Amino acid sequence: MRDIAFEIELKILFKKSVLAFGGELKNTICCVKGQTAFISYPLSDLENADNYEKFLFLIKNLPLKLGISPEIIAYDLHPDFISTKTALRLDLWPNAERIGVQHHEAHIASCAAAEKISRNFIGLAFDGTGYGTDGTMWGGEIFTGSLAKGFERVARLMPIELPGGMAAIREPWRLALSLANAVGIEIKKPVSVSKEKWAIVNQMLQNKNLQKIEASSFGRLFDGVSALIDLCHFAESEAEAAILLENTAGNVFPERYYHLPSKKNKNGLFEMDWQPMVRQILNDYRNGVSKEEIAAAFHDSIAKGVFELCIQLTTDEKTIVASGGVFFNKRLTSNLKNLFENAGFKFVLPKKLPPSDAGISFGQAVMASYEKSK
Repeated sequence: MRDIAFEIELKILFKKSVLAFGGELKNTICCVKGQTAFISYPLSDLENADNYEKFLFLIKNLPLKLGISPEIIAYDLHPDFISTKTALRLDLWPNAERIGVQHHEAHIASCAAAEKISRNFIGLAFDGTGYGTDGTMWGGEIFTGSLAKGFERVARLMPIELPGGMAAIREPWRLALSLANAVGIEIKKPVSVSKEKWAIVNQMLQNKNLQKIEASSFGRLFDGVSALIDLCHFAESEAEAAILLENTAGNVFPERYYHLPSKKNKNGLFEMDWQPMVRQILNDYRNGVSKEEIAAAFHDSIAKGVFELCIQLTTDEKTIVASGGVFFNKRLTSNLKNLFENAGFKFVLPKKLPPSDAGISFGQAVMASYEKSK
């Protein structure tokens, strides 16, 4: 069937049929029928009118082709996602139960189900941003649990302020300024940024009365560090700043590590504190350490910090499940794999599906199916 890009056999037979609407970018939809999940080809950005028309066509026709009438409809928690709005408003299946699934839990469930991990594990969900259960933006999350029992969020990256919101994704210099401001270090304005914009963003960061937009996102940390060492101030394509940072690290093996400590916050979550790392990076850059050395040390230090936190968190879990767009980064992924496997862990990455949001619909369908089978 040409509308289906992936078919995945599940470990258990689900009694109710599911239709999952996926995310906003790299959108796919997923139908679960019995013990098989059918995932569509990616549609990219649903804000594009042509993509949305294709999305609606798939939503209406794929269940018909598979001979199912969805009893459960799963969707992302983000209230502004077009896929979410459509899932809640479309009346083709009025009796179907609607179940919202958190974005990063869907990432982890997608990988675990596709790779048939049924036991307890630690889940690493690292990406750009996704809507959290607390209404804030997530993107550097660690969970414990299993597909059958559900997940508990036990750790996160310390949130980063995003001055200008989504503009900070397209203009990583904003993130660099935010990181530097947080550690109390002044940085020079890049030539490519106007004095007016620089002053406005500076004022935004200094204004304690302004409502802050934050994200506990590794994707944004990579972008910000890329801009801090003058690799990318304006991104013309997705993940451009982070890719430049990875490429700059190359095959350099640094003689240094940066500090990424973790401690519990007031809500009981372990929080990875990037501030000491940012201070060290800025000091190194000012003292003439090469961009290659800094980029390499940054990648290796992230891996080391995440590994050390997971060792602190683990009891009986000896399996790590990792998903999210950050895991396209080969250096980070390889470092984490080596660290965990050398310590006796199984390190699981998505193989049947990409770690990007293209796997979100499958994760939504799996989470909703397990929710209703309890």
